[in-house]
Amino acid sequence: MEKYSIQKLFQSALSETNNPLHVPLYQLKAAQAIGGCRTSSMGSHTQYCEKGHLCGVYFNSCRHRGCPQCQFTAKERWLAQWSARLLDVQHHHWIFTLPHELLPLWRYNREWFQDSMYRAVSKT
Repeated sequence: MEKYSIQKLFQSALSETNNPLHVPLYQLKAAQAIGGCRTSSMGSHTQYCEKGHLCGVYFNSCRHRGCPQCQFTAKERWLAQWSARLLDVQHHHWIFTLPHELLPLWRYNREWFQDSMYRAVSKT
C-alpha cells in the first residue's frame, strides 16, 4: 500500500496544466514549493569526507513555512514552549463560522474578513 502525504497530493494536483487548483497565486506558489520539497526540482548538494570521498547526495528543501517536512522541528519546539506555558485548568474552545456563500469572498479578501470576524468575536 502506498503511503500518502501532502506532498504527493500537491504533486498529483499540480501535474495538470496552468493553475489547476484555481487558487490565489500565493497559495499556488506554496503548493509548488511543498510539492517539490526535497526532490530533484529543488536541486541538490553533496557531502564529502575529509579525504574527498563522496558521502552522500541530498536534495534541497523548500523551507516554506507551511511545509510539514521543513517545519517539523520548528513546530515541535513551538509546541513544547507553549505546552510549558499552559495552565492545568479546564477551558472552552469557541468556533465562529461564516455562511458558505461568503467563502469565495473570504478567499480573495482574507485580511478584511479576518479583521471583521475578530471585531465581531470580541463584541460577542
